[in-house]
Amino acid sequence: MEVGFYRAITELGLSFEIVVGSSVGALNGACIAAGMPPDELARWWQRVGRADVVGWHIGRRSGVAAGR
Repeated sequence: MEVGFYRAITELGLSFEIVVGSSVGALNGACIAAGMPPDELARWWQRVGRADVVGWHIGRRSGVAAGR
């Protein structure tokens, strides 16, 4: 679920029982399911950078590829 959609649902006083999402939407869904208000979630995304959610390991083997 996107933050703007979550905010709109909340402002309309609507409720929901299930939150679903994939990729970034799954991160939002976890925060929403934990009870994070829309404004707090929006502020969190303003502080998060790409390196905080995407780990690139080009040129070196890590994890399963390294036998760990």
